[in-house]
Amino acid sequence: MHSFNRLSVGTRLSALLTLVIAVSLGLLALTIYRQSAGDIESQVKAELRSSTRLMQQSVAMYDVTLSEGTQRLGSVFDDMLPAGARELDSASTVTIGEQNTPSLRAGKQALNLNFDAVDRFAKATGGVATIFARTGDDFVRITTSLRNKQNERVIGTLLDAAGVAAKGGDVVNRVVTTMADIDASSKKIAEIISVIDGIAFQTNILALNAAVEAARAGEQGRGFAVVASEVRTLAQRSAGAAKEIKHLIEDSVTRIGNGAALASEAGSTMQQVVTSVQRVTDIMGEITSASREQAAGITQVNQTVTQMDETTQQNAALVEEATAAARSMEDQAAQLVDAVAVFRLEPQDRLSTLLANARHAYS
Repeated sequence: MHSFNRLSVGTRLSALLTLVIAVSLGLLALTIYRQSAGDIESQVKAELRSSTRLMQQSVAMYDVTLSEGTQRLGSVFDDMLPAGARELDSASTVTIGEQNTPSLRAGKQALNLNFDAVDRFAKATGGVATIFARTGDDFVRITTSLRNKQNERVIGTLLDAAGVAAKGGDVVNRVVTTMADIDASSKKIAEIISVIDGIAFQTNILALNAAVEAARAGEQGRGFAVVASEVRTLAQRSAGAAKEIKHLIEDSVTRIGNGAALASEAGSTMQQVVTSVQRVTDIMGEITSASREQAAGITQVNQTVTQMDETTQQNAALVEEATAAARSMEDQAAQLVDAVAVFRLEPQDRLSTLLANARHAYS
């Protein structure tokens, strides 16, 4: 029994139908032979009861197998086959007295209906497979479109950040140039300060000489006047140098102010760059999270589509088995119709007359 359950639905249907056909032919041949030989009524009734039980058992097994196959084929197959299944069941559960050519023809018609239903289900399965394929293609296109839109957003943000960074670079270059000018001015200031230091040194020496001459001359200090003149000249030069230093310092202060303003602008620009970079980082994080979620969703959808495809393939294989079984049953039904057509059961009154003659002969 376990090995029988392991067989496919089509194989079990073919085996059970072959058993039913073999039992039917055997019982018909046995019944005709015993009618011709004039067997007694009790043996006829016993054989009829035995054959009826065998037929009922075969039909029950056939109904169970057909029910299993119908459940596996699904609701679509169940909607297609009710009419054919009822006719096949009515044709299979008839008694020996009613099993004649018209009932077999009705069974053949039921098989034809089942065969047509199987064909329709096969076409429907093919249509479902096509829909799955189209759905997969549409899903791939949608996923690609979403990725392109996300890439466009990222590219736009990166371009904005690049523009801000370029502006910041220009400001920084201007700051560097200004600082170079300040450095040059500082060098000039250092040179002027060196001159002033030299003048101051010479002034100190002249002042010392003037003091010495004044000490020697006493009241006649004519040389002191010359020294005083030189000191005045040095003082004038010192005053001119001081003015020049003042102008340079003012210019340096102005340049330093400009440099500070540019540095402030550069700081603001760099802050914008930092903000833009942070936005890019946040967007990239969001894209990464969205990509992970989409990857998980795509994985689930792919698993679902794979399972649906496997189910469709199993249904297609089952449909092929059912189609083969239906064709086999149709051929066997045609052979059964041809085989039974040569036999003719006696009417009930004729059978009663034969039984009465048999009892009279043995009495």
